[in-house]
Amino acid sequence: MPFTVTDNEPDVHSKVTIKFGGLLLLRPKDNNMCEIGVSRSSSIHTCQLMLIVNKPNLPATLLRLASGPLLKDLVINCTAPGGFKAFAQDPFDPTQPNGNHRLDYRWAIDMSELNPDSDFNQGAHPIATLNDGVLYTSNLSLLTLKPALIKGNLKREPLMLAADLAVSIPLAPGSQLTMSWTSSANPDIVLPRRVDLDPEGTIYTIVLLNDPPITTPTPHDELGLYYKVLEVGGGPIHPNDQWQLIYQSHPKSDEIPCLPVRLG
Repeated sequence: MPFTVTDNEPDVHSKVTIKFGGLLLLRPKDNNMCEIGVSRSSSIHTCQLMLIVNKPNLPATLLRLASGPLLKDLVINCTAPGGFKAFAQDPFDPTQPNGNHRLDYRWAIDMSELNPDSDFNQGAHPIATLNDGVLYTSNLSLLTLKPALIKGNLKREPLMLAADLAVSIPLAPGSQLTMSWTSSANPDIVLPRRVDLDPEGTIYTIVLLNDPPITTPTPHDELGLYYKVLEVGGGPIHPNDQWQLIYQSHPKSDEIPCLPVRLG
């Protein structure tokens, strides 16, 4: 099942933005929703959930919501959802230097295209679910990195890759976004917050990261870590069928190699 697609460009300064970085797997779910798997395959990757509050004419405020592995499913819901969509604008060819929209979600590696019928297993649970917003590529890898996907004698050379992803959620008038880790009727986080906390014009960024806690981690095979939580037909993907991601040039980059991927 693919994501529902829109060619309407997302608002990159929406009322709520959700940013995804590190070992995360995004897949479509029934009823125009998205599920986010948080890989637990690597001890050097740490899950963090943060809220950045941007009030008008003031420096941003950073609030840490959670740190460490998810212990329960995280539910992120809009009270008046328009359904989850992914931004894509044709033509799109990741191997060509011109004509591709920088925000197109298809810059993210599609593991289900590399390995048909693949899906993540319990190694990426608990998960987060999202019922609204438009998915897009919020940051591209450096052009000079020259990424390549290799499997045996096969080689694909995309121009660039999504270094991280984001979801734009404008919020309809009067609607709210809630975040819950429990089945309680009272959500843990409600946005927008009270007007005495956040004046009119405040915007929010929720950040979900699953990456090393240091900026220069030991080099590692990122796709190899993903294959630890991927399966086809209920079983692991054979090493001969696994792709490897390499960079043919190695300038310093803030995001690579810890990049989120998609399934579908």
